[in-house]
Amino acid sequence: MSEGGGSGGEGGESGEEQTAGGLGTLKSASGIGGTGASAGSSSNLSQLEEAGSEEYGNSSSLEGDQQEGDAVGEGSSNEGDGCSSLELVSARGTSEPQSTLGFTEGALFRYLKQLVPSATAYNVRYSSDLDYLKAPQDGAKDVVNHIQSLAQECPQQKFAIAGYSKGAMVVHESSAGLKGFRDRIVAAVTFGDPFKMMNGAGNWPTGDLERVKVFCNKGDPICLNGMNVVAHLKYPLDGSAQAGAKFIAQWFQKMDGQESSLSSLEDSRTSSSTNSLD
Repeated sequence: MSEGGGSGGEGGESGEEQTAGGLGTLKSASGIGGTGASAGSSSNLSQLEEAGSEEYGNSSSLEGDQQEGDAVGEGSSNEGDGCSSLELVSARGTSEPQSTLGFTEGALFRYLKQLVPSATAYNVRYSSDLDYLKAPQDGAKDVVNHIQSLAQECPQQKFAIAGYSKGAMVVHESSAGLKGFRDRIVAAVTFGDPFKMMNGAGNWPTGDLERVKVFCNKGDPICLNGMNVVAHLKYPLDGSAQAGAKFIAQWFQKMDGQESSLSSLEDSRTSSSTNSLD
């Protein structure tokens, strides 16, 4: 399992500097950063993510009138209308609407599309309210049912599973139900993961740690018992989402027998990839 945090996963972020989207304002206004609450605390998690939701609104809204749980993105079909080469199964954080992939997961998908243009995304159907017991289990059931169904319909399709904050809990909860599909799951990626310390291979949908990437910023109150609210909100902006997308794309290419194609694609996009999500 590889760990990252900030600046594309290299060494962590203190979260002290201002970044795009008014994070400095959020930090000073929220009054949450000094709580010292333990990682995974329900009240702390809900406060943090509600603050982020108020700051960013629906900035990751999906194109069109997407229905709950629909696959999104323009992917080339390989087996029927609902198939693509790679699908990102994405679980958003608290208070992020069902009609969006969320701020972090939306950025992850947009970066992934740059590297794997045929990729699609599935927005996991579960409640993003303040329930941290039943809701992640419900989300995990949706993940398992969706992958089981689509894996039969699309025998060539691969999957990546990702989640932010509460959505990361969904990723872990889905592991037991996906044991029979580990050869179809290219990677699992989490951001601000409350269950970060559950690092046994059996706690991940991949069934191993090699295909797992965990992003936990220095000072994040949710995954690192820190005291900096900003650290929990920076993953879409500090290079983490981009690094997560690259990790998924690399494993997809490796498992799909296309290892040499990713580097050439990256070279062709070097000048635009960093700023294309503005």
